Amino acid sequence: MAISRASILPALMLLFGAVAFVATAEDPLLAAYENWMAEFGRVYSSDTEKQHRFEVFKTNFQFIESMNKPSGLTYTLGLNEFADLTNEEFVTKYVGFKSPSTPKKATPFKYANLTTAPTCVDWRSSGAVTPVKNQGNCGESKLGIISCACYVYTGFLFV
Repeated sequence: MAISRASILPALMLLFGAVAFVATAEDPLLAAYENWMAEFGRVYSSDTEKQHRFEVFKTNFQFIESMNKPSGLTYTLGLNEFADLTNEEFVTKYVGFKSPSTPKKATPFKYANLTTAPTCVDWRSSGAVTPVKNQGNCGESKLGIISCACYVYTGFLFV
């Protein structure tokens, strides 16, 4: 059974049309990915890594779109510097608290010479805290605690 040119041509046109449709559907998302890469300074070591990160980005983008569709939510999700990470990668890299293998023995705490305590202390109004920012992984958040403690002790906020 010989295949003629006349029967191959429609099949090829159908194939190229399908490829063009898929490429066109992904073009806006690919453009969004390229813009995101430029905004957050992402450079990958290989085309394979870039393609893998695009697939992760696409999954996260679709999740964001699906979460933002319902009305009445008090928040909206958006793309940030973590959009090319899977949930597992994010947890491994940024939620890195590792509890000590042997817990410390607790000692009782006693207030010294405290008669009355305020019901609320807002450290923002006294200038003891800085605006919220990306603290990196868990170990880097200690800087904020040290900065606040220095303010309470010295009256000077280290930024």
